[in-house]
Amino acid sequence: MEMANLGLQLLNFSMALLGWVGPVACTAILQWQMSSCVGNSIITAQAMYKGLWMNYIMQTMGLMSCEIYDLVLTLPAAMQAPRALMVASLVLGFLTIDEQTEELELKLG
Repeated sequence: MEMANLGLQLLNFSMALLGWVGPVACTAILQWQMSSCVGNSIITAQAMYKGLWMNYIMQTMGLMSCEIYDLVLTLPAAMQAPRALMVASLVLGFLTIDEQTEELELKLG
């Protein structure tokens, strides 16, 4: 009975860890919103990307321009809400992993 309980706790810890890796990757990714603009020729084409932390523009000539968001309150609500929810998700996921680690240490040690 004790080994089955330990196995379930290990499974729970691994699922919590996997569930936390997804939001970490999604929060760090820069392509939350993408758009493109083509001028009179293909040479002037631009791809615009907006992420939670910065936006950048890539041109077909290889130039890239990045802008980091300095103030949270200047962002539109469509970017503030996902940013806050992703940070809350990361904090809650970390607390879950921390709690599972403490329970496993009590069982094993």
